[in-house]
Amino acid sequence: MALVWGGVRSTHGIFREQTFIHECSLYGLQTLQILDFLPTKHLPFEEMDPNDIRVGFSLRSAPLVLGEYPGSYCFTSLGKKANNNLFTDYGEPFSVGDIITAQMVKSLHLCSCRFNFLLFLGFWKKIRLYLPPHLREKLSCLCEFWNLPGGRPDWVFPNAVPSSQTERAPVPPESKSDCTVLMMVGLPSVGKTTWVRRYIREHPSEHWTLISSDTILASMKVNGISRNSSHIGRWDMVLGLVGKARNRLLSLAARRRRNYILDFTNCDPDTRKKRLALFEGFFRQCVTIVPSDEVMQQRHARHLRQNRGEGTAAVPIETFLELKG
Repeated sequence: MALVWGGVRSTHGIFREQTFIHECSLYGLQTLQILDFLPTKHLPFEEMDPNDIRVGFSLRSAPLVLGEYPGSYCFTSLGKKANNNLFTDYGEPFSVGDIITAQMVKSLHLCSCRFNFLLFLGFWKKIRLYLPPHLREKLSCLCEFWNLPGGRPDWVFPNAVPSSQTERAPVPPESKSDCTVLMMVGLPSVGKTTWVRRYIREHPSEHWTLISSDTILASMKVNGISRNSSHIGRWDMVLGLVGKARNRLLSLAARRRRNYILDFTNCDPDTRKKRLALFEGFFRQCVTIVPSDEVMQQRHARHLRQNRGEGTAAVPIETFLELKG
Protein backbone atom coordinates (compact mmCIF):
# COMPACT_ATOMS: atom_id res chain seq x y z
CA MET A 1 0.00 0.00 0.00
CA ALA A 2 2.98 2.30 -0.52
CA LEU A 3 2.13 5.89 -1.52
CA VAL A 4 -1.61 5.34 -0.90
CA TRP A 5 -3.49 7.61 1.48
CA GLY A 6 -5.58 5.68 4.01
CA GLY A 7 -8.58 7.48 5.52
CA VAL A 8 -10.72 6.62 8.52
CA ARG A 9 -13.48 8.54 10.25
CA SER A 10 -15.51 8.26 13.42
CA THR A 11 -18.67 6.21 13.66
CA HIS A 12 -20.84 9.17 14.72
CA GLY A 13 -21.44 12.68 13.42
CA ILE A 14 -22.91 15.81 14.96
CA PHE A 15 -25.76 18.13 14.05
CA ARG A 16 -25.73 21.85 14.40
CA GLU A 17 -27.57 22.78 17.56
CA GLN A 18 -27.55 26.53 18.18
CA THR A 19 -28.13 26.29 21.92
CA PHE A 20 -25.35 23.76 22.38
CA ILE A 21 -22.87 25.61 20.16
CA HIS A 22 -23.38 28.87 22.01
CA GLU A 23 -22.90 27.19 25.38
CA CYS A 24 -19.28 26.34 24.57
CA SER A 25 -16.57 28.55 23.15
CA LEU A 26 -14.43 25.71 21.80
CA TYR A 27 -15.78 22.42 20.54
CA GLY A 28 -12.96 19.85 20.35
CA LEU A 29 -13.38 17.41 17.49
CA GLN A 30 -10.47 15.14 18.32
CA THR A 31 -6.97 15.07 19.76
CA LEU A 32 -4.11 13.55 17.79
CA GLN A 33 -0.57 12.57 18.74
CA ILE A 34 1.96 11.18 16.26
CA LEU A 35 3.76 8.25 17.83
CA ASP A 36 6.24 7.36 15.11
CA PHE A 37 7.14 7.80 11.45
CA LEU A 38 7.80 4.30 10.17
CA PRO A 39 10.50 3.71 7.54
CA THR A 40 9.70 3.53 3.84
CA LYS A 41 12.87 1.85 2.60
CA HIS A 42 10.78 -0.64 0.62
CA LEU A 43 9.93 2.03 -1.98
CA PRO A 44 11.75 1.56 -5.31
CA PHE A 45 12.45 5.30 -5.53
CA GLU A 46 13.01 8.22 -3.19
CA GLU A 47 9.80 9.93 -2.13
CA MET A 48 9.67 13.55 -0.97
CA ASP A 49 7.83 13.88 2.35
CA PRO A 50 7.07 10.14 2.60
CA ASN A 51 5.07 10.50 5.83
CA ASP A 52 2.18 12.85 6.45
CA ILE A 53 -1.07 12.98 8.38
CA ARG A 54 -4.17 15.16 8.09
CA VAL A 55 -6.50 16.14 10.90
CA GLY A 56 -9.90 17.76 10.50
CA PHE A 57 -13.50 17.01 9.61
CA SER A 58 -15.84 16.82 6.64
CA LEU A 59 -19.44 16.82 5.59
CA ARG A 60 -21.16 13.49 5.64
CA SER A 61 -21.21 13.29 1.83
CA ALA A 62 -17.46 13.90 1.43
CA PRO A 63 -15.12 10.98 0.60
CA LEU A 64 -12.48 9.76 3.02
CA VAL A 65 -9.61 11.64 1.38
CA LEU A 66 -9.53 14.60 3.72
CA GLY A 67 -9.04 18.08 2.27
CA GLU A 68 -9.42 17.13 -1.40
CA TYR A 69 -13.17 17.64 -1.83
CA PRO A 70 -15.76 20.36 -1.13
CA GLY A 71 -16.90 20.29 2.47
CA SER A 72 -13.69 18.59 3.60
CA TYR A 73 -11.25 20.56 5.79
CA CYS A 74 -7.90 19.62 7.27
CA PHE A 75 -4.53 20.66 8.61
CA THR A 76 -1.50 18.53 7.67
CA SER A 77 1.66 17.65 9.55
CA LEU A 78 3.60 19.42 6.78
CA GLY A 79 2.11 22.75 7.86
CA LYS A 80 -0.58 23.13 5.21
CA LYS A 81 -4.31 23.74 5.30
CA ALA A 82 -6.55 22.23 2.66
CA ASN A 83 -10.10 22.35 1.34
CA ASN A 84 -11.47 21.29 -2.05
CA ASN A 85 -8.02 20.07 -3.17
CA LEU A 86 -6.41 23.47 -2.54
CA PHE A 87 -3.33 23.10 -0.31
CA THR A 88 -1.65 26.24 1.02
CA ASP A 89 1.12 26.82 3.56
CA TYR A 90 -0.29 27.71 6.96
CA GLY A 91 1.22 27.64 10.43
CA GLU A 92 4.05 25.28 11.29
CA PRO A 93 4.60 21.55 10.75
CA PHE A 94 4.06 19.12 13.61
CA SER A 95 5.90 15.88 14.19
CA VAL A 96 6.45 12.93 16.53
CA GLY A 97 5.37 13.68 20.08
CA ASP A 98 3.30 16.76 19.23
CA ILE A 99 -0.34 16.82 20.33
CA ILE A 100 -2.80 18.52 17.99
CA THR A 101 -6.44 19.26 18.81
CA ALA A 102 -8.87 20.12 16.03
CA GLN A 103 -11.54 22.45 17.37
CA MET A 104 -14.59 24.30 16.18
CA VAL A 105 -15.40 27.70 17.66
CA LYS A 106 -18.68 29.61 17.78
CA SER A 107 -17.95 31.41 14.54
CA LEU A 108 -17.65 28.01 12.84
CA HIS A 109 -13.92 27.94 12.30
CA LEU A 110 -11.67 24.92 12.50
CA CYS A 111 -8.57 25.55 14.56
CA SER A 112 -5.57 23.77 16.00
CA CYS A 113 -4.89 24.72 19.60
CA ARG A 114 -1.13 24.40 19.18
CA PHE A 115 -0.75 26.65 16.17
CA ASN A 116 -3.94 28.71 16.39
CA PHE A 117 -4.86 27.23 13.02
CA LEU A 118 -8.07 28.59 11.53
CA LEU A 119 -10.14 27.44 8.58
CA PHE A 120 -13.23 29.50 7.91
CA LEU A 121 -16.49 27.64 7.34
CA GLY A 122 -18.85 29.81 5.36
CA PHE A 123 -21.67 27.33 5.79
CA TRP A 124 -22.81 24.54 8.01
CA LYS A 125 -24.67 21.45 6.93
CA LYS A 126 -24.97 18.12 8.65
CA ILE A 127 -21.38 17.37 9.63
CA ARG A 128 -19.76 14.04 10.34
CA LEU A 129 -16.75 13.99 12.58
CA TYR A 130 -13.52 12.82 11.05
CA LEU A 131 -11.36 10.46 12.99
CA PRO A 132 -8.14 12.25 12.11
CA PRO A 133 -5.68 9.61 10.92
CA HIS A 134 -5.33 10.17 7.20
CA LEU A 135 -2.25 8.10 6.72
CA ARG A 136 0.17 8.12 3.87
CA GLU A 137 2.93 5.55 3.70
CA LYS A 138 3.58 4.28 7.22
CA LEU A 139 2.76 6.29 10.29
CA SER A 140 1.70 5.42 13.84
CA CYS A 141 -0.58 7.75 15.78
CA LEU A 142 -2.94 7.97 18.74
CA CYS A 143 -6.37 9.60 18.52
CA GLU A 144 -8.74 10.45 21.37
CA PHE A 145 -12.30 11.79 21.51
CA TRP A 146 -12.31 12.82 25.13
CA ASN A 147 -10.84 15.53 27.33
CA LEU A 148 -7.11 15.72 27.86
CA PRO A 149 -5.78 16.13 31.42
CA GLY A 150 -5.12 19.78 32.04
CA GLY A 151 -7.27 20.92 29.14
CA ARG A 152 -9.17 24.17 29.21
CA PRO A 153 -12.55 24.02 30.98
CA ASP A 154 -14.36 25.61 28.03
CA TRP A 155 -13.37 22.78 25.69
CA VAL A 156 -16.18 20.36 24.88
CA PHE A 157 -15.21 17.03 23.32
CA PRO A 158 -17.44 14.48 21.53
CA ASN A 159 -17.84 12.31 24.62
CA ALA A 160 -19.79 15.20 26.22
CA VAL A 161 -22.14 15.78 23.27
CA PRO A 162 -25.76 14.73 23.97
CA SER A 163 -26.77 11.64 22.00
CA SER A 164 -29.73 13.57 20.58
CA GLN A 165 -27.24 15.71 18.64
CA THR A 166 -25.27 12.85 17.10
CA GLU A 167 -26.02 10.47 14.27
CA ARG A 168 -24.68 6.98 13.68
CA ALA A 169 -22.97 6.34 10.37
CA PRO A 170 -24.62 3.73 8.12
CA VAL A 171 -23.96 0.29 9.56
CA PRO A 172 -22.71 -2.53 7.31
CA PRO A 173 -25.00 -5.42 6.35
CA GLU A 174 -25.36 -8.19 8.90
CA SER A 175 -23.69 -10.86 6.76
CA LYS A 176 -21.67 -11.22 3.56
CA SER A 177 -24.68 -12.81 1.88
CA ASP A 178 -26.34 -9.38 2.02
CA CYS A 179 -23.41 -7.79 0.16
CA THR A 180 -22.86 -7.63 -3.60
CA VAL A 181 -19.70 -7.67 -5.68
CA LEU A 182 -19.92 -6.40 -9.26
CA MET A 183 -16.93 -7.34 -11.41
CA MET A 184 -16.49 -5.30 -14.58
CA VAL A 185 -15.30 -7.23 -17.64
CA GLY A 186 -14.12 -5.65 -20.87
CA LEU A 187 -11.18 -4.41 -22.90
CA PRO A 188 -9.48 -1.12 -22.01
CA SER A 189 -11.34 2.00 -23.20
CA VAL A 190 -14.68 0.23 -23.82
CA GLY A 191 -16.56 2.34 -21.24
CA LYS A 192 -16.41 0.30 -18.04
CA THR A 193 -15.52 3.26 -15.83
CA THR A 194 -18.17 5.45 -17.49
CA TRP A 195 -20.79 2.80 -16.73
CA VAL A 196 -19.57 2.47 -13.14
CA ARG A 197 -19.68 6.21 -12.46
CA ARG A 198 -23.19 6.48 -13.85
CA TYR A 199 -24.40 3.47 -11.87
CA ILE A 200 -22.94 4.74 -8.58
CA ARG A 201 -24.43 8.19 -9.19
CA GLU A 202 -27.88 6.71 -9.89
CA HIS A 203 -27.84 4.34 -6.88
CA PRO A 204 -26.46 6.34 -3.92
CA SER A 205 -28.47 4.40 -1.34
CA GLU A 206 -26.57 1.20 -2.15
CA HIS A 207 -23.30 2.64 -0.74
CA TRP A 208 -20.91 1.19 -3.30
CA THR A 209 -17.16 1.03 -2.70
CA LEU A 210 -15.17 1.28 -5.93
CA ILE A 211 -11.83 -0.47 -6.33
CA SER A 212 -9.95 0.39 -9.51
CA SER A 213 -6.56 1.52 -10.74
CA ASP A 214 -7.94 5.06 -11.12
CA THR A 215 -9.12 5.23 -7.50
CA ILE A 216 -5.78 3.89 -6.29
CA LEU A 217 -3.85 6.48 -8.32
CA ALA A 218 -6.22 9.19 -7.04
CA SER A 219 -5.24 8.13 -3.50
CA MET A 220 -1.58 8.70 -4.32
CA LYS A 221 -1.81 12.47 -4.75
CA VAL A 222 0.92 14.69 -3.35
CA ASN A 223 -0.66 17.71 -1.63
CA GLY A 224 -3.55 17.63 -4.06
CA ILE A 225 -1.37 17.17 -7.17
CA SER A 226 -1.90 14.00 -9.16
CA ARG A 227 0.83 11.39 -9.13
CA ASN A 228 1.12 11.70 -12.93
CA SER A 229 2.14 15.35 -12.60
CA SER A 230 4.30 15.10 -9.49
CA HIS A 231 6.26 11.90 -10.09
CA ILE A 232 9.82 12.19 -11.37
CA GLY A 233 11.28 8.96 -12.64
CA ARG A 234 10.09 5.74 -14.18
CA TRP A 235 6.30 5.54 -14.39
CA ASP A 236 6.34 1.75 -14.55
CA MET A 237 7.56 1.69 -10.94
CA VAL A 238 4.44 3.57 -9.87
CA LEU A 239 2.25 1.19 -11.87
CA GLY A 240 3.95 -1.72 -10.12
CA LEU A 241 3.00 -0.22 -6.75
CA VAL A 242 -0.56 0.28 -8.03
CA GLY A 243 -0.76 -3.41 -8.87
CA LYS A 244 0.49 -4.42 -5.43
CA ALA A 245 -1.96 -2.03 -3.77
CA ARG A 246 -4.80 -3.46 -5.87
CA ASN A 247 -4.07 -7.01 -4.74
CA ARG A 248 -3.81 -5.92 -1.12
CA LEU A 249 -7.06 -3.94 -1.32
CA LEU A 250 -8.92 -6.92 -2.78
CA SER A 251 -7.76 -9.19 0.04
CA LEU A 252 -8.76 -6.60 2.66
CA ALA A 253 -12.11 -5.85 1.01
CA ALA A 254 -13.13 -9.51 1.13
CA ARG A 255 -13.01 -9.34 4.94
CA ARG A 256 -15.44 -6.43 5.22
CA ARG A 257 -19.19 -6.42 4.67
CA ARG A 258 -19.73 -3.85 1.93
CA ASN A 259 -20.94 -3.57 -1.65
CA TYR A 260 -17.99 -3.50 -4.06
CA ILE A 261 -17.43 -2.72 -7.73
CA LEU A 262 -14.17 -4.09 -9.16
CA ASP A 263 -13.33 -1.92 -12.17
CA PHE A 264 -10.50 -3.71 -13.99
CA THR A 265 -10.26 -5.39 -17.40
CA ASN A 266 -10.72 -8.86 -15.85
CA CYS A 267 -10.63 -10.40 -19.34
CA ASP A 268 -8.63 -13.45 -18.33
CA PRO A 269 -10.91 -16.24 -16.99
CA ASP A 270 -8.34 -17.37 -14.43
CA THR A 271 -7.99 -13.82 -13.12
CA ARG A 272 -11.76 -13.45 -12.79
CA LYS A 273 -12.05 -16.75 -10.96
CA LYS A 274 -9.19 -15.93 -8.60
CA ARG A 275 -10.52 -12.49 -7.69
CA LEU A 276 -14.12 -13.58 -7.23
CA ALA A 277 -12.98 -16.51 -5.10
CA LEU A 278 -11.75 -14.00 -2.52
CA PHE A 279 -15.35 -12.83 -1.99
CA GLU A 280 -16.77 -16.15 -0.89
CA GLY A 281 -20.21 -15.66 0.67
CA PHE A 282 -20.92 -12.45 -1.28
CA PHE A 283 -23.52 -12.21 -4.05
CA ARG A 284 -21.21 -12.07 -7.08
CA GLN A 285 -22.02 -10.77 -10.55
CA CYS A 286 -20.10 -9.82 -13.70
CA VAL A 287 -20.96 -6.84 -15.89
CA THR A 288 -19.52 -7.24 -19.40
CA ILE A 289 -19.15 -4.20 -21.68
CA VAL A 290 -18.86 -4.99 -25.42
CA PRO A 291 -19.32 -1.91 -27.67
CA SER A 292 -19.43 -1.97 -31.45
CA ASP A 293 -16.16 -1.78 -33.38
CA GLU A 294 -16.91 1.80 -34.43
CA VAL A 295 -17.56 2.97 -30.88
CA MET A 296 -14.52 1.07 -29.68
CA GLN A 297 -12.26 2.83 -32.19
CA GLN A 298 -13.64 6.24 -31.21
CA ARG A 299 -13.15 5.58 -27.51
CA HIS A 300 -9.65 4.20 -28.05
CA ALA A 301 -8.64 7.29 -30.07
CA ARG A 302 -9.97 9.56 -27.31
CA HIS A 303 -8.09 7.48 -24.74
CA LEU A 304 -4.85 7.91 -26.71
CA ARG A 305 -5.28 11.70 -26.81
CA GLN A 306 -5.96 11.78 -23.09
CA ASN A 307 -2.86 9.73 -22.32
CA ARG A 308 -0.68 12.02 -24.42
CA GLY A 309 -2.07 15.03 -22.57
CA GLU A 310 -1.30 13.45 -19.20
CA GLY A 311 2.10 12.17 -20.25
CA THR A 312 1.28 8.51 -19.59
CA ALA A 313 1.73 5.52 -21.86
CA ALA A 314 -1.20 4.17 -23.86
CA VAL A 315 -2.19 0.51 -23.93
CA PRO A 316 -0.20 -1.17 -26.76
CA ILE A 317 -2.17 -2.79 -29.57
CA GLU A 318 -0.49 -6.10 -28.72
CA THR A 319 -2.10 -5.98 -25.29
CA PHE A 320 -5.52 -5.45 -26.88
CA LEU A 321 -5.05 -8.47 -29.12
CA GLU A 322 -3.86 -10.59 -26.21
CA LEU A 323 -6.83 -9.62 -24.03
CA LYS A 324 -9.22 -10.12 -26.91
CA GLY A 325 -7.96 -13.66 -27.17
